[in-house]
Amino acid sequence: MLNPFSSLSRSYRRLLLYPLISLFTAVSLVVATPQVSHGIPLFELLLRGIQIIQMSNISDNQEVQLGKQINQQLVRREIRLNRNQQVNRYINQIGQRLAEVSERPDIPYTFQVVDDSSINAFATMGGFVYMNTG
Repeated sequence: MLNPFSSLSRSYRRLLLYPLISLFTAVSLVVATPQVSHGIPLFELLLRGIQIIQMSNISDNQEVQLGKQINQQLVRREIRLNRNQQVNRYINQIGQRLAEVSERPDIPYTFQVVDDSSINAFATMGGFVYMNTG
């Protein structure tokens, strides 16, 4: 015997199936669409290239002098140096040993400990290296 509700249920299934497939397809397209990437304008790219070339043509002495200026600005305005002499001495000893076998052992390296709770380290020009207390 034929169930009168079977044809009704098929039509409801068909009625729900197409919107579900459409919804699934739309969600898949949104999720799978690559994010927009922003390129650097050509003029800015050329300007950065020129700056890099200029920086690579300075002498070691000029680099150290520039590094000293950057260090003064950082210490005055942006970072707080750690005053613990034992920690500073320890970091400096390790840093100087590493500097001896670096690609540029001829420049004077200055290792400083920064009072900052984040785990980080960074360096500026002229051999100035900063390590956060973390």
